[in-house]
Amino acid sequence: MPLAGALAGRKPMKPDREAPGALPADPFATLPPAEGIQRSHREALSPPLRTSRASVAVAAFIPRHALPPPHAFLFRDDGVEAQPRWLAEALALNRFRVLHGLRVDWAMAPSDGVMSPTDVRNLRVVNPTRVRPLFDKRFAARMEVAPNPGSMLPPPPGHALPNAIVGVGERLRAVNGVLDTPLGRVFGRARAAVMDWRHATQASELPSVGSSMQLWAADDGCRALVAIHNAFPRYTYYLDGRQVEWGDPPSPTRRLFDGHAVEAEWQPTIALALYNAMRDYPLPARYPGGCTYGWWSTVDADGTVHSCPRGAPLTYIKFGEPPASPHQWWSWLERYVQTLTVPVTNAPQAQRSERLAELWKHLGAERWRCIRSRLRS
Repeated sequence: MPLAGALAGRKPMKPDREAPGALPADPFATLPPAEGIQRSHREALSPPLRTSRASVAVAAFIPRHALPPPHAFLFRDDGVEAQPRWLAEALALNRFRVLHGLRVDWAMAPSDGVMSPTDVRNLRVVNPTRVRPLFDKRFAARMEVAPNPGSMLPPPPGHALPNAIVGVGERLRAVNGVLDTPLGRVFGRARAAVMDWRHATQASELPSVGSSMQLWAADDGCRALVAIHNAFPRYTYYLDGRQVEWGDPPSPTRRLFDGHAVEAEWQPTIALALYNAMRDYPLPARYPGGCTYGWWSTVDADGTVHSCPRGAPLTYIKFGEPPASPHQWWSWLERYVQTLTVPVTNAPQAQRSERLAELWKHLGAERWRCIRSRLRS
């Protein structure tokens, strides 16, 4: 995209920390709208009964000295410990590997009350890979983008009317620029062969940077999100242009708020999002780093999230270290999705619910740590 090309070769800008109001309020405003959706819906919904807007973005960055050997001797990190509070400032600072976001406008037709998207904008910025031994030579990092499938479940509660909720989604992965060269592909195959010979359980290639997100809006102004990201590097979330302020994490020695505490009605939506986000990755790399899910209405300038009466508040799941056998973990997730997609007529609802609860345990939910966003009702 033009924006990605413009940012890829420029130097980081000094952020305007004294006057955040001088920063553009909405970085999505400079992006071209997605094709094939705006004109038809605008004509059909003119004049609209009600309009709304929501945006989500994820900044993936490598903190200073966070690369393990031997990667630390080969590649540059992003030289920062955290991302700015405002999405516009993060974009200007340009200290990240990938910036991925969605902004959607919705409108409700006055004739039938059906909500439809009128404007969708995608924020996709991938910075090049810099190689230390080659005097910081830059290698363009290939970007792989795909829309989330229509089979994505709607957010709970499921009793909402079909015409009262509408959603869009997208997943993105950035491939290491060096490994995307002919010499890099030879190195990758040689490294994979060595790791297979050693029966290594970790991924046989350098980590990819990836995120997947699904965004919904309801007719009462509430919005819902389920977003998945890789275990590498570090990820920062922005809602409506502001960084989310998370509450204090639970004590690591107490299991009062782990994956078993995730609302039962949200578990199928999260499991299906995990499956769709990682199914195209190499099998040893199919284990997530984190997930953000839940409902919100608005976000204050300080990152405080206003809750929504529809359901679960915004929550972050940290999945922790990968299991001893990623292959086995993925097989449990596949069984969960297969059980979920079996028609109710072929399996009693109570029996299926019990099976899903058992499979959720096998996914290792007791190792997960959950953090609520800082809320204001």
